[in-house]
Amino acid sequence: MKNRRGFFVFGTAFLTIAVLAALAVGIWATRLNNAIRERLAGKRWAAPTEYYSAPARLMLGQRQASSLIDEILTSLDYRPIILDRELQEGEFRKLNAEVCAQKMPQTDTSVTNCWVIQRKPLSGTPEKRPLALIAVDGADTVKFIFQDEPLTPVDFLEFEPAMFAQFYGGQPVLRTVIALGDAPPHLLNAIMAIEDSSFLTHKGVSVTGIMRAAIKNISQMRKAEGGSTITQQLVKNYFLTPERTLKRKVTEILMAVLLESQFTKDEILETYINEIYLGQNAPFELHGFGTAARHYFGKEISDLSLSESAILAGLIRGPNIYNPWTNAQKSLQRRNTVLKRMLDLELIDSTEYQSALAESLPASRPQTVKDQAPFFVDAVKIQLQKLEISSAEGLQVFTTLNPLAQQAATDAVRTGLNQIETGYASFVKMYKQDPKTKLQAVLISANPKNGFVEAVVGGRSYSETQLNRAIQSQRQVGSIFKPFVYLAAFTQNDPAGNPYTPLTQVQDEPFTLNYDKQTWSPENYENEYFGQVPIFVAIEKSLNAATAHVAQQIGIDKVIDGARKAGIDSPMMAVPSVALGAATLTPFEVLQAYSTLSRMGSYLPLTFILEVKNATGETLYKYEPTATEALDAIATRQTVSLMEGVMDRGTGRAIRANGFSIPAAGKTGTTNDTKDAWFGGFTPEHAAVVWVGFDQPKSTGLTGASGAVPIWSLYIKKFGAHLPETDFPVPEGAIALTIDPESSMLARPNCSRKARLVFKDGTQPRTECWMHQ
Repeated sequence: MKNRRGFFVFGTAFLTIAVLAALAVGIWATRLNNAIRERLAGKRWAAPTEYYSAPARLMLGQRQASSLIDEILTSLDYRPIILDRELQEGEFRKLNAEVCAQKMPQTDTSVTNCWVIQRKPLSGTPEKRPLALIAVDGADTVKFIFQDEPLTPVDFLEFEPAMFAQFYGGQPVLRTVIALGDAPPHLLNAIMAIEDSSFLTHKGVSVTGIMRAAIKNISQMRKAEGGSTITQQLVKNYFLTPERTLKRKVTEILMAVLLESQFTKDEILETYINEIYLGQNAPFELHGFGTAARHYFGKEISDLSLSESAILAGLIRGPNIYNPWTNAQKSLQRRNTVLKRMLDLELIDSTEYQSALAESLPASRPQTVKDQAPFFVDAVKIQLQKLEISSAEGLQVFTTLNPLAQQAATDAVRTGLNQIETGYASFVKMYKQDPKTKLQAVLISANPKNGFVEAVVGGRSYSETQLNRAIQSQRQVGSIFKPFVYLAAFTQNDPAGNPYTPLTQVQDEPFTLNYDKQTWSPENYENEYFGQVPIFVAIEKSLNAATAHVAQQIGIDKVIDGARKAGIDSPMMAVPSVALGAATLTPFEVLQAYSTLSRMGSYLPLTFILEVKNATGETLYKYEPTATEALDAIATRQTVSLMEGVMDRGTGRAIRANGFSIPAAGKTGTTNDTKDAWFGGFTPEHAAVVWVGFDQPKSTGLTGASGAVPIWSLYIKKFGAHLPETDFPVPEGAIALTIDPESSMLARPNCSRKARLVFKDGTQPRTECWMHQ
């Protein structure tokens, strides 16, 4: 009786535990099933946020045109065609002078080459774009641009924007979602052959596959083969974390069975081919075969050959191990394994097998997305926040990024910092004492004509620190602010009642100023003073005492007012030292102000964004600014002529020595104790600002000329090589004259030294210099 009662109690307890366990498993399975249905039955992937560069543009007069055209076409994945057939979208043909003459609607013997281009459609528009022809002359300059049919001359040619970044849920992921029917059958067969040959028959888990993998792994004493089905792989990548635990494996198996019970094989396979990880493009993960086809082969998935499909299928097991660009031999072996498996399963015949084996691996291609614009993307995100546009539901953001400018900026900052740090013994010693302290640099550039910010490098390494110094760090600007002193002066008279001109003599001597119970004594660099000097010499030599004298004569409020109108928003106290750059500004603000100078006083707000569309294609924002005449055009042109002298004879002359010869203006800046080094420069087509310093302000030992100018020079030598050789316009009521910089008189043609300065009509000098021997 006692035994029966014990057996009854034990049985009841066991049954209760079993029921509770079954109930727990049932609840768990229901939750997993709900999670599967909720995610797969609705949107399988939330709409991404995509960032597009500005359309690449070719213009009449651009220099070194051949390399520029080739670079643009290569970056946009255009294909060269030799055969004489009609060009398709994304194709071009390069022709010699003789054939060009036959194609062009007008003849010109200076043309040496031309490119006939069939551009790709714009995003979201299937319409075919008109044919284009670009002709280059013997000086390697863009001589003619034609488009439409019949070919009609135009001043510029724009290509389509290129996506350079894509984010899913804030993560850097590249995915081109495709339908199952878009994939060629041999790709699907290759995937199933190498990963899960019983996919079409099993119910989510393959017992034979698990046993086969276990036996092989034990026999080879390593993990030689996996036993997961395609369904299990999808569960692992789509729903679960990458942890390796028994609980996660059990969850994976259960979810695979549930998934198979709820969705068709086609639905599962379609989700798989869009989800699986297939490599890396700089910081961006490549997910799905649509993206992989474009990345590795530069083609749509429907155009893949059998060999190419086998290569991609082979990547699933290890994208880095079997990368055809970096591990060619392993990739080739893996491709051949896939093809042999397909042959064994009779998915291909021997002829197809041998033909695919004969194909070579793909050559390494330029990356469609490079690790060059994370600071730019951050700047775009900040502007989106200011516009109160959320990316939660997905966006298409058409930015102002110029990929060529961005790459040149990235290279210039990296190379320039390396040259500084290896060229100065003080940095070598400093880094040995404190390896964590690293010199930082910023380069931000824009096209002043249209207000597009084209490049942003906010520090030496985004992976080390995400602080975007180009738009978030305020630093003292030093002498880079001095042009605004002379800008204000050119609208007023000097103490003698005469209009200020570039030749006005100013006092460059030490002095002390008393104000608000304080004293201020501006000092020149290395305490060197020159007495009476003309204004153009004062700015070329960046003389503090002379500039401070002028600021006191005209009033500091007028200086600040001009800087405000040019686009500077940060607070600036009306104290004497602000004339010498005591204000703290961001590099972006300096770029905005210098862009206004480049535009002869016309203010146009800079932007990182051209247009924003939501996931359905609705336009949420479009950059449509109105320029305002903020500054006096003649005074601005006079100021720019002073800044041209800085480039030609002053603290920025190293840029000319480095081979940059087209019309340009600029100014260096160095703050107290050399904590900040600056250079801002511009042409009529382009403006760029460089800052160099430490995050925690301390002396670098660098001036604007030794720290910032070399980086700006590296940048403009590469990117500026293609800029048109256009000059700054001289507004009505002003006159540009060539002056002898030694005598400050008009220069005769045979004067050996010349300075080109701009005067308000009626204020120009009348005398001429004697011929210098």
